[in-house]
Amino acid sequence: MIYANRTVAGTLLGAYLREHLTPTDPVVIGVPRGGAITASAVAHELHAPLDVVVVERIYAPENPSFPVATVDEEGRLVTMGGNLPLPYHVALEDLTDQVERATSTAQRRAKTYRLHAPHISLADRNVVVVDDGMLTGLTTCAIALYARAHGAATVTAATPVASRQAMAQLAHIADSVVALDTPQPMESVRHHYRHFIPVPDAAVRAVLHHTIEPRLAGRGS
Repeated sequence: MIYANRTVAGTLLGAYLREHLTPTDPVVIGVPRGGAITASAVAHELHAPLDVVVVERIYAPENPSFPVATVDEEGRLVTMGGNLPLPYHVALEDLTDQVERATSTAQRRAKTYRLHAPHISLADRNVVVVDDGMLTGLTTCAIALYARAHGAATVTAATPVASRQAMAQLAHIADSVVALDTPQPMESVRHHYRHFIPVPDAAVRAVLHHTIEPRLAGRGS
């Protein structure tokens, strides 16, 4: 399946979730940057508030293009563990400097995106974590674990397109995993979009505008 863009994909995904999953009192969390655009469309379809959680990737020291772990804005580290190819098994102590830098970056980005507003409370809420596509599933796993740590009643991982590897990874963490398309093999996310341009920080701030501003004004979440 080829989607026109992230917004169209999110609208289709949200409509599917509304019909088949019908989450009660949901909160949608987008994976910035591109996943925030898709998540915004899902939130619109579900009539749900939108938030983002920033996760930075940690790369193998021997291969700076190969992600082996993530760290979120609270410093929570998630690794790929036994799913790493043998050449990329790394000791956690080898990643210390990267983790510290990535945590600082995640915190800075989160403040920028969210206008310094607090996160929506996830306690006892049905959380839907949305990305524009999942190849390894590592980032979505990290945000699903973030939602668990913050007391989510249920966690659904949802995306327009995912590899079977990512689906299997998330099945161990999320209550439900939804992908509209699971091509085999899957080489990249961008191949499943006609328009897949880089998303600037300003676009993430823009999609959060309607959720963040009322809470800054004290009108609830």
